[in-house]
Amino acid sequence: MKSQAFLRVVYADGGRADTTQIRKKTGMDQGERDYRFGKLEGHGLIDIEKMDENEPFDGPNPPKVAVLTPAGERHVDEGLSDAADELIAEHEQDDRVDELEERVDMLETQVRDLRDDVDTLEEWRDRLGRLLMEGD
Repeated sequence: MKSQAFLRVVYADGGRADTTQIRKKTGMDQGERDYRFGKLEGHGLIDIEKMDENEPFDGPNPPKVAVLTPAGERHVDEGLSDAADELIAEHEQDDRVDELEERVDMLETQVRDLRDDVDTLEEWRDRLGRLLMEGD
């Protein structure tokens, strides 16, 4: 099942996907990804390359890139299970939920800051009112 999801991501990304793309779309951790790289390469379904150092990447070393072989492409074309599609969709949905949670946190912080600003303005208004009353 995880190997199918891995292959589906590589296929969907034009036959090439790096470790970051695979993690984001499958949720696999580094150990799972490394295992799948080895297993799928051993079955002749992918070749492993290093990302070109001229391409932007995070970290000290260029990530691995899975490249679908003709046999891997045939395997995908012959139809991976619908479960792989569901898994990918589920992780894409999880990513969207994470993005929305981050946005809600940011908005909550902005609301707290605005409330603090309103409180400060109300304090100044009250002080000014007292000063004006004393001046009369």
